[in-house]
Amino acid sequence: MARILAAAVIVQAIGLAALGGWALERNRSTDEAAYRTLSTPTASVPGATIRFVPSPELSVGQLQRLLADNELRVVNANEGGTIFALAPTAPAYTPTSTSEAIARLRATAGVLLAEPIARDPDAR
Repeated sequence: MARILAAAVIVQAIGLAALGGWALERNRSTDEAAYRTLSTPTASVPGATIRFVPSPELSVGQLQRLLADNELRVVNANEGGTIFALAPTAPAYTPTSTSEAIARLRATAGVLLAEPIARDPDAR
């Protein structure tokens, strides 16, 4: 009788461990998409090279002029329209051109954030 009870306890332990592992894995896979930051790689937007956050005080006209002066265009925005992905309008844009554009954007009043969008998740 003791052997049967011991076998039942072992079978229950294995079953609970398997169920716990399944529940943890299921929970882990749904949590990954629930939280995102600015540094989290996004789905690739064709041509986007700069992540840009303007100040709320920056008018639409000023924003249009700033983008035109730097030969940039908006190719994507977050749901609230506060974070933009910018792409060059000129086809001959290079990484050096992107760095220079970021430096000019950062030096402009009304720009809260201008950073390169990493193509490689390991590149920072």
